[in-house]
Amino acid sequence: MKTLFLIRHGQTDWNIERRYQGQLDIELNENGRLQMAQTAIQLLGEDVALVVTSPLLRAKVSADIIADRLGLTAVSDPRLMEMDLGKWHGAPYGTRKKYPDWFESAPHGGETGPQFLARIQDWLDEGFEAETAIVVVHGLVIQAILTLVFNDPFEHWHSQPIKNGAITKLKLTNGVWHLVVFNEEIG
Repeated sequence: MKTLFLIRHGQTDWNIERRYQGQLDIELNENGRLQMAQTAIQLLGEDVALVVTSPLLRAKVSADIIADRLGLTAVSDPRLMEMDLGKWHGAPYGTRKKYPDWFESAPHGGETGPQFLARIQDWLDEGFEAETAIVVVHGLVIQAILTLVFNDPFEHWHSQPIKNGAITKLKLTNGVWHLVVFNEEIG
C-alpha cells in the first residue's frame, strides 16, 4: 500500500489578490510560511520517505519548510509545475469563465489541458519507490492528479478549489487509488 499526500503550496499575495500565478515565480507571504509550518507539524507522525515538489518558488519553499521539519530534503520535478497560462499570468481569477472551452483550447496561448494532463500523467507513470510521499504543488496540479487517478472529467475536480496549505491524502491498495482526505485545512 502506498500513501500520497498532495499539498497545495502556502499562500502568496497573488492568492489574496485572486490573480493567476501559473508558471511565474511568486513568493510565499508570511501567512503562507505559517501554513506550511503547521502542515509540517500535522505530518510529523507519518512515515514519510520522500518530499517532491514543483520547482516554482512558492511550491519549493513550501516543500522545503515541510521537508526540513521531517528531516528530509525536497526534490523538485519540472513536470509538477503549474499549468502554463500564457498571457493569463497575473490576470484576475474568473478570466477563464469567458471561455467555456479554455481547458481544451488554451485561449491564453499557454498549455492546453491535454498537454498539461499528459505532463502530469508522465510523472504519475514514473511512480515513486517510497511507501509514503508528500507532493507539494499547485492547485491545478492537484486537480490534474485527482482527474487522472480517478479517471474523472477535469471539471469535476476543478470545480472544487484547492485551499492553500490544504492536505489531500490518497492511498493505493491493490492497484486502486482511494481518496482518504480531501482539501483539509490545517490550523
